[in-house]
Amino acid sequence: SNGVKTVAESGFTGPLIDEVVAESLDFIEGFPTFNSNTQTQTFDPIVVTPTNHYLSSITMIAPSPDWFSGFSKFDTIDEQGNWLQEFTIETAPWDAGTEDGDEYNPGNAPSDPQQVITRFTVWTVPTNGVLLNAAGDDVLPV
Repeated sequence: SNGVKTVAESGFTGPLIDEVVAESLDFIEGFPTFNSNTQTQTFDPIVVTPTNHYLSSITMIAPSPDWFSGFSKFDTIDEQGNWLQEFTIETAPWDAGTEDGDEYNPGNAPSDPQQVITRFTVWTVPTNGVLLNAAGDDVLPV
């Protein structure tokens, strides 16, 4: 969507929030932490209910062409129907497919044609190996 494209390329959430509101979904917006001493955020309690128990999140990887991280439709109810009391989500890096480039550089040309959103793998990370572990055999969570 245009909202995902905008978050991935610039970190700006306006179009994505418009899409979420158009679908009558609830959202909580964080704040930028780029180049800050604190790269974590704490939110007020997030209310989930039996009919609204999924969580999704997205954030820009900055600076980058169009890389982002996040998760979609994380279920806060386990397979037995019990609420998760606690959980940790390790997110993967993704390429939005909207800009060319394979370095941490925000000034890249648009992809023409636009590509599909792709999760980075050891075979698709940039040639400089950014996002890989020291052995080069696994993509690190971000």
